[in-house]
Amino acid sequence: MILKSVAIEVDDDYFEYMARGKGEDDTRSEVVMLLPRPDDKILTLTKSFYPEHIFNLPSGGIRTGESYEQAFVREVAEETGLDIGIALTVGRIEHLLSCPSGELSFASYIIMGAKSAQTPCPFDLKEQIIGYRDASIEEIRELAVKMRGLKGKWLGFGRFRATALDFAADYLAKSLGFEQ
Repeated sequence: MILKSVAIEVDDDYFEYMARGKGEDDTRSEVVMLLPRPDDKILTLTKSFYPEHIFNLPSGGIRTGESYEQAFVREVAEETGLDIGIALTVGRIEHLLSCPSGELSFASYIIMGAKSAQTPCPFDLKEQIIGYRDASIEEIRELAVKMRGLKGKWLGFGRFRATALDFAADYLAKSLGFEQ
């Protein structure tokens, strides 16, 4: 498993959002899903409340008492409707989020699923997913650049989400033999 530590400066609003957590299910950890598609692409998605033209890797929180493997299977089903098992635990990103009011640790487990050509459809409509796109390694890198370029209320979100996109693109390039 690849371990990576990153420090990210975020705005106060995003820091408070992450620090607030999600009640009793908050474990300060998530799974980020690499879902292989045909032609060496990876599934990405967008949600109704995301800024226009922003796609991201599917991700979701790990519940209290749940392993990251269990969270992966549950979250894949919720966000894509697909029945996909784990092919490989790629790595973990240890985030240290900071802003003038403090610091917060958060872990992202990067998990590769089994390859699927099935059409995704969200099972959990509360996710507000409005579109999917299969992305190449280069497109995943471009998504990370777009994320880091977000401003205003999206600044912290963009900086945080860009780290998993960069991690995924680097891993995929290396594993598929496209290292630059």
